[in-house]
Amino acid sequence: MSVPLPPCSLPAFLVALRDGLRARNGLAGVTVTIAPVPPDAIVSPMIRFAGTTDASQAIRTFGQVTVEENYTVEGRLWWIAGGEYGDAAIEAALTGAFGLYAEIEGYLRGSNTAPRVGGTVMRAEASLTRYVPEIFDTGTGVVLEFQIRVQNELHP
Repeated sequence: MSVPLPPCSLPAFLVALRDGLRARNGLAGVTVTIAPVPPDAIVSPMIRFAGTTDASQAIRTFGQVTVEENYTVEGRLWWIAGGEYGDAAIEAALTGAFGLYAEIEGYLRGSNTAPRVGGTVMRAEASLTRYVPEIFDTGTGVVLEFQIRVQNELHP
């Protein structure tokens, strides 16, 4: 008799991550989404989880059946200093953007708050991959691109 294996936890992880970040006091007023956003619909501040660059599952069947998962979630966040341009504006945008990123890191490190899928997420850590200063119609802004590396162990 075969043991039914659990599906990939990525969809549930994304929903738990989005919902958990939306509930953080430090992110009140921030748009957090897992949906695609067209360029003309970007609001500030915003955090968007864009997809995954890699995913793998390994199944161990010796002894207790275990599924080990590894995947990387791509993320991007925007902070625009409304109506301002120049050094003071980019400094304000940097402060805001890195404040959002710190909230994400803090959430992932929180032992009781990090996203869990049936209590299975063993490790989720963020790393900054790119910082881009930009001029938007509404002011100077910063785009931070980051990754969240997730490692799970599921027991069916």
